Amino acid sequence: MLAAFLSGGATAVVPLVPSRLAPGSSFVEPPPFWERTLAEFKLLICTEDQKYEELRQQLRAAAEGAKKPSTQIIAALIAGGIGK
Repeated sequence: MLAAFLSGGATAVVPLVPSRLAPGSSFVEPPPFWERTLAEFKLLICTEDQKYEELRQQLRAAAEGAKKPSTQIIAALIAGGIGK
């Protein structure tokens, strides 16, 4: 790693993390967490995959519950502005 840094600069070095948190553990490239997270998020938002159907229903129910209070807040702000 030091040789790569000295010969190619900081851009040539791949960040490394311990594969385990034990003394003497080896170092490997980090797992692709972002790619996995993005793939699951796309399944949730962009598809009708059955894997997340229950979660989608819960999100729809929460959104419905938020409509009334947000409408009341906006109405109160408008009324306050008009009443001046």
